[in-house]
Amino acid sequence: MGALVYNTWRGINYVKIHTDPATQFSSAQVTLRGLTANVTVAWQALSDGTRAQWYTYANKHPSTSCLAERTRLTAYNWYVRINVRRLLLGGAISSVVPAFELKHNITNLNYDTDPLVIYIQWDFPVAYSPATLYYEVYRAGPHSPAVHANIKRALRRGHATYISQFFEDSVPSAGIYTYFVRPIHSTGIVAPWSRITVTAVA
Repeated sequence: MGALVYNTWRGINYVKIHTDPATQFSSAQVTLRGLTANVTVAWQALSDGTRAQWYTYANKHPSTSCLAERTRLTAYNWYVRINVRRLLLGGAISSVVPAFELKHNITNLNYDTDPLVIYIQWDFPVAYSPATLYYEVYRAGPHSPAVHANIKRALRRGHATYISQFFEDSVPSAGIYTYFVRPIHSTGIVAPWSRITVTAVA
């Protein structure tokens, strides 16, 4: 509101002066802002009946925060979250409300390495057809052994298809890296993250 921002952080209400982000024009920021803008326009064009379906979905599907707290997202929040994921996977914006939750986890997450190249591999219980399931891969690092890397410190490296169950990543230098991998359905619904730590050598 004006020059002030009202927010809640870990259950604490606060007010701060609005400041612009230090880095406003990274390629990742520009891409996500563009996708979010496109999805917002699509949301504004929905009929009242379709929006009502998303309101119902939002009420029935609280989201889990990084602190394992169950919080309610608005219908608009869910619509943007799901459709931005779909666009990142090369899909299209959809007004259809997801009909299920993706609960399956990756198994046997492991890796192999060459100099400055890391190969992530995994298994996955067959649950959905290959055409509807992908894997999203994020990487944090290089970092020290004392750092407990989390998804907030990671950058999206891309996605792999169901059939491949394999991801190849070139890293900038030797060191310790943490990868986060999760199944993502073409509807935009995701399963929990799996994590693996890898040491790359020059």
